[in-house]
Amino acid sequence: MSELQRHAAKETGDVRGILFDVQRFSIHDGPGIRTTLFFKGCPLRCLWCQNPESHKPGREIAFYGERCARCFTCREICPERAILEGEDRRVDYGKCTVCGECAAACDRDALRVVGTCWEARSLLDEILKDRDFFTDSGGGITLSGGEPAAQSAFLRVFLPPVKAEGIHVNMETCGMFKWEDV
Repeated sequence: MSELQRHAAKETGDVRGILFDVQRFSIHDGPGIRTTLFFKGCPLRCLWCQNPESHKPGREIAFYGERCARCFTCREICPERAILEGEDRRVDYGKCTVCGECAAACDRDALRVVGTCWEARSLLDEILKDRDFFTDSGGGITLSGGEPAAQSAFLRVFLPPVKAEGIHVNMETCGMFKWEDV
C-alpha cells in the first residue's frame, strides 16, 4: 500500500481516492469533452509543475496570502494553535491536523482544505452527471494529478465500473510507478 493509500485509509477507514479537483468540460486532456480528475500525490517535484497542490499525498491546508485580511479569526479558532502571523507562511504544518476549522472560519478564502476523499461509487456517480457530454463528443474522463498511479488500489476499484459504463479513460502520468501496480 502506497503512502497516499495509507493516508486515505487512516482518514476514512478504507482505501479511497484523494483528489484535489474535479474539472468539468476539459477539452485539452484527451478526445472530446472530458471530466479531469486531479489526484493528490506525486513522487516528483518538477520545477514546471502546473499542479503543485498535488505534490503531498494527503489532505492539506493551503494559504493564499493575497486574499488574507490579517483578521486572524483563523488563529483564534485553530484547536492546534497551528496558525502563524507571518506574511509568507500562515500554517505550521508540524502542528496542523487538517481539521479545516481555520478554512471554514476564513470568509476571504485565504485558507483552503486541498484534497477530498472519495469512495469509488460516489466518484462514479459524480462523473456520470457528465455522461451526455461524453456521449455527444466522444469524450470521457482523464486521470491527472499528481500521479494517479500512486493510488493504484483505488483505481483497481474505481475503473472497472467506469469502463462498464462505457466511459473512455485517459491517464496523464509522469511514469514514476511500479508497472505491476497498474
